Amino acid sequence: MNATARIAVLKFGGTSVATREQREAAYARVRDAREGGFGTVAVISAMGRFPEPYATDTLLELVDRRAGDVNTDLLLAAGELIAAAVFAEGLVAEGVDAVALSGAQAGIVTDRRHGDATILRVEPRTIHELLKRGCVAVIAGFQGATEDGTVTTLGRGGTDLSAIAIGHALDAERPEHGPRR
Repeated sequence: MNATARIAVLKFGGTSVATREQREAAYARVRDAREGGFGTVAVISAMGRFPEPYATDTLLELVDRRAGDVNTDLLLAAGELIAAAVFAEGLVAEGVDAVALSGAQAGIVTDRRHGDATILRVEPRTIHELLKRGCVAVIAGFQGATEDGTVTTLGRGGTDLSAIAIGHALDAERPEHGPRR
């Protein structure tokens, strides 16, 4: 993929990646975008809803629903990290080169407000490198990191916000919520 290629940023919410069948439908959206000539980025939410084991609200139960501090942000970010890794591995199993990235690895830089951080900027160098290799960047939504690398979460709707910010930073042509067929 060259630097002027078209880019699609596809956002998949928790219910879109909760089961194998739902992930397969999401993989099809990624394949469709790639077959349409788009460098493809997938931004992924934590899998499922409460009481599913990796859902954000389930993770919050582990800390008596306390949120808004450095430790809880690290815990909550784990849900999206798990989902991104599972999603990327599923694509690889289907023959699609894919790499999972945390929000920080994807270049999402935030302020220090834990639990409801504001994205200051996106530095998409790593995403561009993956796209140039023809690889799908699978990004854990809902999170980023401060200038010093401290993990932060973006609050409810944070995966949507991640996808919008990444799409803007990449000058994406197709920001979408999936799956659709």
